[in-house]
Parts: sequence; C-alpha cells; structure tokens
Amino acid sequence: MSRRLVFCSLLAGCASAPAPQAPISGAAPVPYLASTARPTSPAAPAAHYASQGASPLAPGPVVVFEGMCDASGAIPLDARRFAIADDEENSIRVYDAERGGAPLAVLPITGLEETNDEIDLEAATMVGSYGLWLASHGRTKAGHFAESRVNMILSTAPSLEAPLHMVGSAYRNLLTALATEPTLERFDLERAASIAPQLEGGLNLEGLTARTDGGVIIGFRSPVPDGLALIVGLSNPIEVVRDGVAPKFDAVHQLDLGERRGIRGLSEWRGRTLIIGGSPAYTTVSRLYTWDGKSTQALPVEVDLTDYNPEAFFTPEEREEVMVISDDGTVDHGGTPCKYLRADAQKRFRGVWLTLPPASPATPSSAPPPLSAAPASGAGNSR
Repeated sequence: MSRRLVFCSLLAGCASAPAPQAPISGAAPVPYLASTARPTSPAAPAAHYASQGASPLAPGPVVVFEGMCDASGAIPLDARRFAIADDEENSIRVYDAERGGAPLAVLPITGLEETNDEIDLEAATMVGSYGLWLASHGRTKAGHFAESRVNMILSTAPSLEAPLHMVGSAYRNLLTALATEPTLERFDLERAASIAPQLEGGLNLEGLTARTDGGVIIGFRSPVPDGLALIVGLSNPIEVVRDGVAPKFDAVHQLDLGERRGIRGLSEWRGRTLIIGGSPAYTTVSRLYTWDGKSTQALPVEVDLTDYNPEAFFTPEEREEVMVISDDGTVDHGGTPCKYLRADAQKRFRGVWLTLPPASPATPSSAPPPLSAAPASGAGNSR
C-alpha cells in the first residue's frame, strides 16, 4: 500500500480527599440535571456491585469548575492546579482542583492563532518538559474529514507565569503512520478512519499518558476490535512533533473492559495506569480500572460513575487521592445542554475526588511482545 494512497484515503469520586472550598467565583452553581447522552445501564449502580459480592467505592467530594463544559485532557501543574483542554474549544484553562470555580488563567496555544476550526483536543500528558496534546483524529459526526481534528501538538509546559507556546509544528500524519504500521494491519485502521466516530468501527482517540520508562501510550475509544480496548505505545513522541521524525510504535495491548468499552482516559500514577473505559456511543456507563501496563488484564475499581461522563484525570504523584473529571457538555441547564450556553460564566464541569484501594497484582498473564522498533512507513511531519 503506497504512502500517497493511504494519505489520500485518510483525507477523501473519598475517605482522605480534601473538603471542597467555596468556588473562586461568587456565582451560585447551576444545578446538574440528567444528561440525555448518558445511559442508565445497570452496569454501574451499587445494586450491580452487590450482586457481584463487591462493595462499591464511595465517591468523595465533588468540585464544580466554571467557564467550560466539555472537559477532556488534563495536565497537572503541581499538587493542586491543573491545565485542561475543552474538546469544543482551542484554548487551555488552568484551575485550582480544591477550590474549583472560575479558571485561574485561559491560555491560547501560541502558534495556533490562525486555526479557527475546532481542534477537538481529547487527551493530554506531560512528556519530558513538554505538554503533549492529542486531537481525536476522528471524522466529524457527519462523517467528514477535518484537518483540524488530526493534530498531535507539543507545547511548552503549562504555567501561570508564561504563555503556552507550540513547539515545532503540529503533527498531522499520525493516522497514516498507524494505518501503515505492519503490526497494526489486522485492525484495519485505514477503514476505521473513514467512519464517523459514533458509528460502529469508527476511529476516535481519547487516551494519552506518558510511561515511566519513556514514550507514551495512546488509547482508542474506538474502534474496539473483537470487543477489546486498543492501546498502542509510541516511543518517540517528542521527536515526532518537534523534529519531524517518523513515529516508532513499540507495543500494542488489547484489554477486556467489558461491554465493548474502549479507552476514554488514561493516566500513569504511582506505578499503575488508571483507565476510564467507556463505549464508543454512550451505550454503557463508564467504569474505572487500574492496569499494570503489561498484562492483558485491567482490574475494575468498583465506584459508581452513573451520574458522570468521565473523560480525564488529575493525578499528581504527591497526592493520596486522584480526581476523575467529567465532560459535562450534554448536562441539561434549564432545557439547554451545557455546551450550547452562550455565556462562559454559565458553563460548568465537575471533578470527583477518589481514594483508590491499594494496588493488587493482576492475574499473571503474558505481556504482548514488543513491536518492531523500525519507523512506521508512511510517516513524516507535515511542517
């Protein structure tokens, strides 16, 4: 398969958690009502866990943040503050995870000023001294290709003291690199990239986290081949975006998260990988898992997330608790979904603190063999 042909075809919720303080803004929180996009599947409520002989973890304090709704990828600045993307906007906001309220700062990514179209940023992580931001790489809901949605962006580290600058050029050939990587051929990602993400088999990237031993892993919300969530390792993300070298994919994992769930969020924390598993089309309640990063089994964390649409984590190593962040774009506000409210001051999203149970080893299983270290064919920066 030629590089040109592929490129063209791709184009054609706890015990020790902190008590929440008053929001920074004096505005009264808008009540949260049921979202029309979230299911009421019996997969998550407490009755389900009781039937399985397990006690659900009680969600901790809920913090309400103002100024946006569609929370996606987050990067910790320190043990209290985080920067987060909104998958409906192109700016990054910084929040206080304990106080909530209005953003401490709104940071446009310098270098993307001429981009008027929605980038659809879905995931983020710190890699080295840089911020790495990943767009969905999926088609629009109408099934159209949009170049703005196929970006992998490297930036300076988010900070309240300095602007956020893009490093190098936005990398736009990840789809081609994935589709032409021989070890991923069986997943037919070229075909998946041609299908709208809410449809069966469509491609949508929503997970990203740095690995302790270097590089990152990328999580697919969809497709979910054989009903298993797909995770791919990338060993050289900095060099790909900053220097324009070819991607090196070095691992592939498939995890059974139940009910055909894919990856909606990833975060490396204290030696284990936290996973938010969710269905490609909101047909099941999302669930939380921990994973050792090597085995074929992820361990479910029994916490009821029915009232949330979890999509991101705030997981500073210094804290004993983690925050699960909800994308609340479809939450109803007096008849209007949050994402369609005109004033940013009316918009809200939530984070819920959790104290996770101690790590326990997964059932021994064979780790998948590493992929070839050879650069993926068809890759190269579009700078």
